[in-house]
Amino acid sequence: MLKKLLNYNKQMIESIIWEKNNDPILFQWQKRGIQWVGSDLKYRKFMCFFIFGIFFSIFSFILFMGNNTSVVNLLIYSMVFLLILLPLAPIIYWGIMESKLYNYHITPQKLELVSWKEDLLFGKQLAQGLLIIITPFLVIVFITEPTALLVSLGGMAGVGILAGATLFSKGYIASHLDYKHLLTSWDKVTKIEIVEPMNIIYIWGTNFYHKKQNTDLFYLFYNKHNKDDLIAFIKQQAEHNNLSIIYSEE
Repeated sequence: MLKKLLNYNKQMIESIIWEKNNDPILFQWQKRGIQWVGSDLKYRKFMCFFIFGIFFSIFSFILFMGNNTSVVNLLIYSMVFLLILLPLAPIIYWGIMESKLYNYHITPQKLELVSWKEDLLFGKQLAQGLLIIITPFLVIVFITEPTALLVSLGGMAGVGILAGATLFSKGYIASHLDYKHLLTSWDKVTKIEIVEPMNIIYIWGTNFYHKKQNTDLFYLFYNKHNKDDLIAFIKQQAEHNNLSIIYSEE
């Protein structure tokens, strides 16, 4: 189950159709990245903490302010809360931060990038795993306290099930992915900016997969393993195409 949970992007990765050519692949990697920087990034982090605070406040109020709350009810509320919050936590965080998984292919001639939001993919997989774990507990509760369980299903659990059915439906996930497949050649690159503190390279170039072949922004989130070789290659391409590289801190 854990292996399946960690491979929630597997189907998406396997469905990528990369550009076929005879050029050798010089760089191939995956990296999660957040496009926001500076004050925009701080604002989104604040919103994450604010929303999580609201969740815990509501739960605390329901848990401790209810009248004649039995131990069984407390356990049911706690399990339902975890069942709702744990899948929603990465969805909320990645959703607000607009985190995406970036997949790269770089050859001597071309740069190819495929990206998508993975929050709902992860949330769906996690929710399925939690449901399998919690089902035996709910069965026991139904046998011992059927009324308490039915009341819960009509309240918090009912809301959670309705929200899950909407968020994790195939159509909603497909519309939410913000799937992008960009392709350009190095001679069509018009601008390069390297932001080493953020481990990112911004590259503007003609996107061959756009109907009008407009200029698109390619986000290259590199890692410590390919940083030096990748930057050296980018500098080489810039020099070859008479481009000046912009270096910035943010």
